[in-house]
Amino acid sequence: MAASAPGPRGLRATIAAGRSLLDDPCPALDTLASRYGRTFALRIGPQEFVIVGDRGHVRDVLGADPAAYRWRPAFRNLAIVIGRTALIVTDGEAHRSRRRLVQPAFARRRLDHWMHLIIDTVDETLEALPVGTPIDLEPVIRQTVRRIVLRVLFGADLSILGDDIGALLEPAVAYTNEPLLRQLPHPVPFSARARARSARRRVDDLLAVEIAHRRATTREAARDNADMLDVLIDAGLTSEEIYDQVVALTVAGYDTTTAAISWCLLRTMRDAALWERLRQEADDAARDSTELRLTDLPLAHATAQETLRLHPPGAVVPRRKVAPGAIGPYRVRRGAMVLYSPYLLGRDPASWAEPLAFRPDRFLDPETPVLQDAWVPFGSGPRQCIGFGLAMMQLATVLARCAQRITFAPVTGPVPRPVGAITSHPEGGVPVAIARRRGARESR
Repeated sequence: MAASAPGPRGLRATIAAGRSLLDDPCPALDTLASRYGRTFALRIGPQEFVIVGDRGHVRDVLGADPAAYRWRPAFRNLAIVIGRTALIVTDGEAHRSRRRLVQPAFARRRLDHWMHLIIDTVDETLEALPVGTPIDLEPVIRQTVRRIVLRVLFGADLSILGDDIGALLEPAVAYTNEPLLRQLPHPVPFSARARARSARRRVDDLLAVEIAHRRATTREAARDNADMLDVLIDAGLTSEEIYDQVVALTVAGYDTTTAAISWCLLRTMRDAALWERLRQEADDAARDSTELRLTDLPLAHATAQETLRLHPPGAVVPRRKVAPGAIGPYRVRRGAMVLYSPYLLGRDPASWAEPLAFRPDRFLDPETPVLQDAWVPFGSGPRQCIGFGLAMMQLATVLARCAQRITFAPVTGPVPRPVGAITSHPEGGVPVAIARRRGARESR
């Protein structure tokens, strides 16, 4: 009979390990993996938590029959924010049918159209940045990414609606980033949970008005430049389903993308030669193509991939096992919470040469083996994040445009440590001083 996965034993050691994973997951994963191996388990009473960071074992999880796992129990706490019909909290046929309806909103031709929207939004941000004055870029990045996501959802002409919805959702986003113990259901009024629930109701009210207006108006959702709300309405989703998909895409889209862009800028600003190569690539792409696409920015795309290898926004991704089985050589009980770890995968010396070195060229060199099943920041298969194409486009395009238009004062010192219970952000933000800035027209 297969053995259980190794892990801490005894109540005190198990509680200490569990608390460290909840409060400070990335350092805790490093410590626990060094002690017990890259796949290990914690058992608290009848509940088993299996953290999976070995590439072969993660393949067992991601390649398993989707019916072997359930996602709703793992993300139950998010339901008061993203709703009960959002893709991330649905399973089985409900998930498959809704995903089929939502998928056209992320077609490649639509992503290519949104490239200019992303560039224009980034340019607006860069124009307002001060030169020579130290600032923290992370809140600036957050506002920019939120604006991009909401313009994709509602169109550039409805930026006021998007800004209102974005502002209303801030308490809900803040709630989803609270430590998990603080997200336990409770009826206490005037709490973070109550504020999140109230924010969601107010957003639904705004969406109801806009959806009713659009349904009463002839619109062409099939056109490539249609915004996402038109596509969702045209797909035949119910109003509740539209509300939930819009909120889920907003909440998940801009918080995780903000973290990824923050890490990407922090890493690239420390390498002047890489920054210059990114600038040259963006300049060449702008000269050689009237319609800029992600394929025109291979180095920026590789830099985004390398960033997500080392700094995936989610250190672990949970799901619940619904039948007993095995992961690698280990027995896993029915009801166990299985958390595969993109963070451990991306730092595994068995999969990556010099795993802690920031080397984007590893994703460009045809002689270097890149193990795709060791790079899963968005998951894979039928549960892969539906917005991964948009996220990668934002990450690469924002990086390329920043490299093209601004020069930072030299950045030195150690790379900040990751912080955050749910989404991994750099401690201290992104402190920089801009030494030079090119105009938007000059760099196009």
